[in-house]
Amino acid sequence: MTKHIYMITPEHNAGQSLIALSLVQHLKQHFPRVGLYRPITSDDPTDPLYTSEIKSISDFLNFSQSQRDQLSGISLEMAQNLLKTQKNQTLHAKIIEHYQMIAAEYDVIISESCHLGLYHSSIELDLHANIANNLNAEILLVINGHQKTVHEIETQSILTLRAYAHAKCRIMGLIVNRALEIQMPALKSNLSNHFKNKSYLIETISEKNIISKPNMQDIKHTLNAHIIWGHDHLNRVAQQTLIAAKHPGPFLSANYSRDSTLILVPGDRADMLMSCILADQSTHYPNIAGIVLTTGIMPTKMVQKILEGINIQFPILSVTGNTFEVATQLHAQTDSNAILHADKIEHAMTHIDPVWHHPALMQHIKAIQTQRLTPAMLECNLKKRAA
Repeated sequence: MTKHIYMITPEHNAGQSLIALSLVQHLKQHFPRVGLYRPITSDDPTDPLYTSEIKSISDFLNFSQSQRDQLSGISLEMAQNLLKTQKNQTLHAKIIEHYQMIAAEYDVIISESCHLGLYHSSIELDLHANIANNLNAEILLVINGHQKTVHEIETQSILTLRAYAHAKCRIMGLIVNRALEIQMPALKSNLSNHFKNKSYLIETISEKNIISKPNMQDIKHTLNAHIIWGHDHLNRVAQQTLIAAKHPGPFLSANYSRDSTLILVPGDRADMLMSCILADQSTHYPNIAGIVLTTGIMPTKMVQKILEGINIQFPILSVTGNTFEVATQLHAQTDSNAILHADKIEHAMTHIDPVWHHPALMQHIKAIQTQRLTPAMLECNLKKRAA
């Protein structure tokens, strides 16, 4: 039977998808058939960005069309409706049925959890624990260390692992992602000591801006923006955002020490637009990630004609909202780490891969028991045979 690892994170933006993708890539060196799966998918297949993400994952892993189709299980909408109507047993039966359709095709499957929206965390924990137990999976917990103290990360890690152990789940270990480099030694030491009587995998991964920060494709999607120039430069990462409300001189001075800045410019400020483009052409000025023209005002025909003769190395987007509204919307953006693009995947694989060279990892995976037929699986099989 198939070895199954269920990757669970208790909150958004933990980088779970990139970690799962990295683990699949690593295991393909040891097993002939490794699959990636989402029992419940929160993705919208009508969303072009979701289609792009699935394509990026499939292309990176050299998945066939059938493997690409198998990435997602039942929809989040169906899962929510079944939970709201207290048809939990039906929900788990559907998850088991879908999983069994693909399990025989793989030696190892790495599954990813999803969030249920506004449900209480205890409901999510109970759901994921049941999925892991019903699908005979070992749990690998991913903790988001972004903007947390060592104490906060340790507390969340210990309490969450304890909760899944109490639910009779089989625990593989935990990975703390997006921690500060300076926090990693203490986290690794303290968590390893706390679980020294367990054979858990305990690893930490530091924050990396090029992975966690949004690129211009993410920003275009968030703002539903129109691309004026720079279709070929949407992979540029925005490290910070500045509003160009001053005269060109003071603004350029304020941005002089900042690299990869996203600049918000009112559409009628041709002086600021031209100044930023000119500054970016200079070797004595930091690179600009991109410009968003606000208020829906487009550059005049003369300005557009001038721009057509310049080799602009960053994208220029246009939105209808005013500058304050756009800045607020960008500040609230929280999904950048979840959107997978080809360049982000490449950077993440190099950054995450050392985690899987833990000496006991492969021994643990090869020793995963696969012969256990869970009661829910047995019930599902009996119903299919009876039908």
